[in-house]
Amino acid sequence: MTLKTSQKKTPLWHSLLSLLALLALLLALPRMVEQSKQFLEPMFANQNHKPVSLVFKPGYKFQINGALMPVFGTKSCHKDNTPRECILIEPETQFIDVLVGYADGYKREVWVVERNDNIARLRRADGQYVLPGSL
Repeated sequence: MTLKTSQKKTPLWHSLLSLLALLALLLALPRMVEQSKQFLEPMFANQNHKPVSLVFKPGYKFQINGALMPVFGTKSCHKDNTPRECILIEPETQFIDVLVGYADGYKREVWVVERNDNIARLRRADGQYVLPGSL
């Protein structure tokens, strides 16, 4: 017993339309790749370079022992011609001197700056890491 299968022939116009679509895609591909490069390259421009400087505004709140605490640095930064003390972490910075606002007053602490490629972490003297209060 043999089964008959009905094979429909693809119309010529359908094949031509598919061929034209493929040709249009091949012609547009180099331009699409170039446009993708122009969009993506700036996003990853600093990927293989030195770490960038980080600046936190005066009173920026960090998570310390599970609580949000205002922290001030000792580096002068200027905004609206008014000197303020912000936290400045340059690529070569290994330690930062900060004032942490506890309930009973401000206390001076020295934090270690740990860098791994483009990631910076701040570690307190007791070994705990400091987390940003908000991004």
